[in-house]
Amino acid sequence: MVYFRTAEEALAYGEKIGGLYPIKAAEMFDNVKNGSKKLAGIGILNEIVCVAIGVLESVEIERPGAVVASPTVGSVGILPAAVVYLGDSMNMSDDEIAMAMFAAGSVGTFVAHQATFGGEVAGCQAECGSAGAMVAAGIVELMGGTATQAFMAVTITIQNTLR
Repeated sequence: MVYFRTAEEALAYGEKIGGLYPIKAAEMFDNVKNGSKKLAGIGILNEIVCVAIGVLESVEIERPGAVVASPTVGSVGILPAAVVYLGDSMNMSDDEIAMAMFAAGSVGTFVAHQATFGGEVAGCQAECGSAGAMVAAGIVELMGGTATQAFMAVTITIQNTLR
């Protein structure tokens, strides 16, 4: 898994991926931080989105042609951006963030055993839905919630990715 300790590490990359896709995460993050663009009032979620995109962009630049899954290539930035960046923003210790990632990974174990992460099998909902469910458990852990609360958050997340 790609692991960044700061937004700057996730966002500090070049101009374009493969000469086609423009690198935008750093610019987006700057816009969020300095308020130069009109944004929805969703607080830190605006920053988390930028960091998630930055993780995806950096994986494409640092490891072209390699598979870096967290939990999948299509959802690679969601889990580390949400759990690690949020934990860092809350001044959580590395151990607290690691426990949140462990909680998230525990959900991933259920997904792998009972369903699929595979976009090629179940579409993008499987990739981003499972990542979102893992994030839900990780955030509940960061906030000091119980295992029951974590799995309720996971259930709600999965229900909201189904059609």
